[in-house]
Amino acid sequence: MTKITRLLRKQKFILDLGAVVGSFLLDSLHWTQHTFHVYEDQEANESLLRGGRKVIFCFWHGRLLMAPFASPIREMAIMISEHHDGDFVSRFAERSGFQSIRGSATRGSLSAMKKMIAAHKSGLHLVITPDGPKGPKGQVKSGVIELAKLTGAPILSFTFGAFPRKVLDSWDEFVIPLPFSTCIFVWGAPLWVPGDADKDKMVEAQRTLQERMMGITHQADELSRELSGRRKSGQKDIGADLLAQGLGKASE
Repeated sequence: MTKITRLLRKQKFILDLGAVVGSFLLDSLHWTQHTFHVYEDQEANESLLRGGRKVIFCFWHGRLLMAPFASPIREMAIMISEHHDGDFVSRFAERSGFQSIRGSATRGSLSAMKKMIAAHKSGLHLVITPDGPKGPKGQVKSGVIELAKLTGAPILSFTFGAFPRKVLDSWDEFVIPLPFSTCIFVWGAPLWVPGDADKDKMVEAQRTLQERMMGITHQADELSRELSGRRKSGQKDIGADLLAQGLGKASE
């Protein structure tokens, strides 16, 4: 056995072990949380999924950590960076039951885009972080809009907010909820990109998705902080209160 072979096997073992340990720790963190879901248009979202429509799930790179708990669906293909830090994410995703596709949706990444389109045709939902893999933070790139146009799949954006939490000093301001935190997922309404959309309509769709994702992220952060405070003060009827504010239906 050559030194290179031994090194590769050692690297694979470390990545696999890290995925196992990471999965256990993340599951344990989620178990301690009080989790809620809020929807801009719950009926439209659920109608798509109940009807078997394949969608493009979309969230910011910095809100990746709790994304596996947003939905029980596992028939998904996730676009993951080819950079070395994507190796662990890819292992973790595959261990969680997802299919990983290495690459990015930036212009020129035709191979990854073709694989995502093929995955959609095979019956999988698609998952993408539109500001990854390098940023800028919170900026929707054109790749996700192009993918929606080519596949005909609607974009379902979502995010999570958590309180208390730690925000890393990274380009994406990666959010890590603390144990026993309040975690709230906020879902945007479906966004469709017509197959015959011209450049102006594509730019408009990109702007709409940008505004929508910024809006639900702000809402998630505000609500998680507010709900955490209400839980600590002993308030019980949180779901009804959310409805009264017109923020959508929440369920624990």
